[in-house]
Amino acid sequence: MKVRCSTTVAGNVSQVFSRFDRSLFEALKPPGLPFRLDRYDGNAAGDRVHVTIGAPLLPQRWESVIVERGQSASECFFVDEGRILPFPLKFWRHVHRVRTAGEQVEIIDDIDFRTALRILDPLMWLVISFMMKLRRPVYRSFFGSMAGE
Repeated sequence: MKVRCSTTVAGNVSQVFSRFDRSLFEALKPPGLPFRLDRYDGNAAGDRVHVTIGAPLLPQRWESVIVERGQSASECFFVDEGRILPFPLKFWRHVHRVRTAGEQVEIIDDIDFRTALRILDPLMWLVISFMMKLRRPVYRSFFGSMAGE
């Protein structure tokens, strides 16, 4: 299944993309979700991100690798793919895209996922869609300081 969420922020493509770093990753953590960042290499091809999510008695590992990265004057992107995923996820591919949108910049989260049980896909779609929408105010706050630069 696919989830797509976009947010418009101030700045230019290269400014915004350059701030896709550990501090933004940590700011995007869903509120109330037990979460520990175990490894963050960055967003270049080959980089890895490892997190532990969930309650201490039932920790779930999530390990992703950056498989692709590209950049032009009007668009930048990187793609992470899940290698170890928490139940019920079976497949995860997340394209993080930053592109020119008039005088502003559009941040796009394009996600393709599958669960271990297809019947769970629609429920997981609701959860992931909600979590991606929670990113909008974080992006706006994080990049709001760039207005006028």
